[in-house]
Amino acid sequence: MRTRVYKVQLLSAAFLHRADGAERAVLRATAFDAAARYWFRASCLGWKNHILHRLEGEFLGSTEHGQRVSLRVSPPYVGRERRDLLPQVRFDSASAALLPPLEARIAWRIEGLVHREEREAAVGAALALAIHLGGVGQRSRRGAGAWQLLEDGGLGHVLSGTDDVDQFAQALGRAVGVAVRRIRKQVRAVSGIAPDPLRDDTAPPYPAFSSCSRLVVAPLGTSDETEARRRIMERLRPFRHPVFGLPHRTRRRRVDGRHASPLHVSLGRLSDGGLVAIYTVLLSEPILSAAGAQPGSNAIYRFLDHERTNHGAVEVNAPALADTA
Repeated sequence: MRTRVYKVQLLSAAFLHRADGAERAVLRATAFDAAARYWFRASCLGWKNHILHRLEGEFLGSTEHGQRVSLRVSPPYVGRERRDLLPQVRFDSASAALLPPLEARIAWRIEGLVHREEREAAVGAALALAIHLGGVGQRSRRGAGAWQLLEDGGLGHVLSGTDDVDQFAQALGRAVGVAVRRIRKQVRAVSGIAPDPLRDDTAPPYPAFSSCSRLVVAPLGTSDETEARRRIMERLRPFRHPVFGLPHRTRRRRVDGRHASPLHVSLGRLSDGGLVAIYTVLLSEPILSAAGAQPGSNAIYRFLDHERTNHGAVEVNAPALADTA
């Protein structure tokens, strides 16, 4: 059985504490498995929920389908140092963390012989998305626990040519587009079921890449990861209640509905060491219903417009993300 190896480097503190009784931060493969599952589902636009649940088990394993992917991380890092979990607040929020520039290898292989090549392509793409757009540990959706993919065994997911924000956005758009298309192609091949196309500007029933999703890259003006996370949260402050799905007041009424936040924040690194924020927005119909908004009027779009106008953010052009064909 062929083993694939991804070489990754940590960009921001990973708060993986409470993994043992000593409150140390421990890097385990389960963190990457969980992240890969999320981004696999987010790439499957147009399939019904019950089909998506079955396909996740088929590709990534489940109680019903058994082990589909053998995943391990080396070396076994244990973090004893502490960093601020909430760098934007004034009180002490130090927690055990793994610190950059830690490097690790994610070794994975496909178990079994059924749809082996299709599953390998899709799993590799899901792991790449988890590294590019996600993170591991606490506050991973707010910039903590972010990674950079250094080597991918020739599968075509590594970002290259990223001297400035524009080049980074172009490279990210190519890498994410390739990964999402690859997952959708293999899911369709394995399931034999064509996805249901969505009307333009219609949010899907679950968080997924669609015509309502956005991918934006913003410069942060620093190479320090703690300062980068602090600046992200400071920029989000005026929008934090609606963006994070908390009760808030608009000009006309008070919105009490709580909902999952559609925003995922990760970090990327330019060739000069400068850090950039990667904002991924995955809107869904339940989120919009709870927020009392329509696609295009949600507060998250106002935040992204603010980033473009005031901080030089660049929107990633990746039209394939909304394509179910």
